Amino acid sequence: MFEAAGSVLSIFSAVGKVHGRKKVQKMVHLLKLAGARMPFKYEYHQYGPYSAELQMELSSLDREGYLHESIVDETYVYEMTDKGREF
Repeated sequence: MFEAAGSVLSIFSAVGKVHGRKKVQKMVHLLKLAGARMPFKYEYHQYGPYSAELQMELSSLDREGYLHESIVDETYVYEMTDKGREF
């Protein structure tokens, strides 16, 4: 859990807010291809690379209060919380 959570939270500490689930999926996939240690397995779907493991980690981090997921104009927006910054 710590490796996956740390990987995701390190991205959000660098970029702040991300608009769109597809964008998060593609960002993490590209970072993994570039050599970053990302513990998520990817499959290719209709909209490009997708990791069910990453989506579960995002949902878990939201539930535990490390990330905040909201919907703005029908788009999911992810933002790190103060608890996430402390992690």
